[in-house]
Amino acid sequence: MINQQKPLHPAVAIAVLAVVVIAFVSLLFFVAGQLLQPHDPAPRPFVAQAWQSNEDQRFAMLGDLEHRYKLIGMSEQELYRLLGKPDWAMSDYNWISYDLGAVGKDSETRFGIHFNNGRVDKFELRRDT
Repeated sequence: MINQQKPLHPAVAIAVLAVVVIAFVSLLFFVAGQLLQPHDPAPRPFVAQAWQSNEDQRFAMLGDLEHRYKLIGMSEQELYRLLGKPDWAMSDYNWISYDLGAVGKDSETRFGIHFNNGRVDKFELRRDT
């Protein structure tokens, strides 16, 4: 007895082909999205001149800045000498911030710094999506 297979029904073959094509196209979109999506930049050493002149390098230097300098307790004048003029200031609330540019999927990222009695008492990374 010879085992004979029935030919695939055309509707089943079309459905299988459609599933394969959809899966392949979905995979292509996923890979393209990952490749085109901006990622957080690699860490860089903090250099005051580069921080002050190029906001696109700031995020990469942030970790080294926090590691090398004791920001908490620093006076406003010391901070301004180190980081330069802030990009934004709200003196009524003692907040300043430095733009860090677009990082990852976020549209804007800022390094916010709060002063209490003329000294840094906290800082935070602010991401607006």
